[in-house]
Amino acid sequence: MSDYLPQDVLIDILTRLPAESLVRLTPVCKSWHSLITSPKFISHHLHRTASNPDNNRLLVRYRTDIPKQDHYSLVLDGNDSFRQLKTFDYPFDSVGYSVVGSCNGVICLSDDQEYGYMDDMFLWNPSIRKFFAIPTYNVTFE
Repeated sequence: MSDYLPQDVLIDILTRLPAESLVRLTPVCKSWHSLITSPKFISHHLHRTASNPDNNRLLVRYRTDIPKQDHYSLVLDGNDSFRQLKTFDYPFDSVGYSVVGSCNGVICLSDDQEYGYMDDMFLWNPSIRKFFAIPTYNVTFE
């Protein structure tokens, strides 16, 4: 792991970093990549983030008409106001994706939820700028 820091100290330091910083640290060395991408470390990081009392963050989506585009921002839900912390690059060309749900910072988006059927679905982690298309299923609706 490191010749200078014990592993538990390194883990304690790394779990305090935001997810996007951790992604940038994965190429440092093989042992850091292995540690940061391990399910145990990810679980520990999520637990530490969720237990932080100052972590009242909300994902806010809004749409502009000209140009027609969706925008996503992370805001801090304060006592009397919202403070924008970060804006995210929307990874899709079209608008109209609905947020189906979220868990641990990963957002599930669907292209047509309001009509009761979904053609395209994606899992999107805006913090690390990655998304994954969920394979289509072979079900028909009548």
